Amino acid sequence: MKKLSVVVAQTGRQVYEQILKVLGYSLICSLVLAPMLLFMNIGLAVIGFLLVLFPLLSGVFYACHLQLSGEMVTVRHIVAGLRKFYVRSVAFGLFLTLFILILISSWWYYGDQGNTLHFTIAVFQTYFVIIALISQLYTMPLVYREQLSIFQAMGKSVKLFLRYPLYTVGAFLQAICLIFILAVTVVGFLGLFFGMFGYYLNLLTANVLKETEPQHGVKPIPAEG
Repeated sequence: MKKLSVVVAQTGRQVYEQILKVLGYSLICSLVLAPMLLFMNIGLAVIGFLLVLFPLLSGVFYACHLQLSGEMVTVRHIVAGLRKFYVRSVAFGLFLTLFILILISSWWYYGDQGNTLHFTIAVFQTYFVIIALISQLYTMPLVYREQLSIFQAMGKSVKLFLRYPLYTVGAFLQAICLIFILAVTVVGFLGLFFGMFGYYLNLLTANVLKETEPQHGVKPIPAEG
């Protein structure tokens, strides 16, 4: 298996070579994300994330996978991925949202108690949620790479995490660093992050599966339309 630094370098090369597609993927997602953050209350924003943003991300990540597999990708491939994986991406988004709500509610409740026991409980629950989120790093790529149900993909992602814990934690931290670096300029985040993360996530998953995207072992699902 390749080192994480090699995967990061491969991602950088893909972003450089496919900069227009990276910009296109990211701007499509940003055009959907920006109104949710600016004009919706928290409840509507969460619903929008679940019903619109997560399925759109699945379409973008699927398009990145096809691009890495050597196919010519257009907007219709994003739409095809969104349609094909809509239910599974919504279910996965619901899972992530529930864990984030658990984290927020833990600190909201236990953080006001003002004693060591409740603080310890909040820290433990934070650790549990973070590990749960890290263990799902490979879920969406597994859905379209191996045509798995969302529960099968989540289970396999956990197995891959347990098999390569240091690699997975390192990959997660790299993604967090990427978010902070691009967040320095809002334009950089909105214009680059989603496309860059799509390539990064696909290359990470291909690596733990001991495959290379151009010589993939799983035939990609054909685009519709």
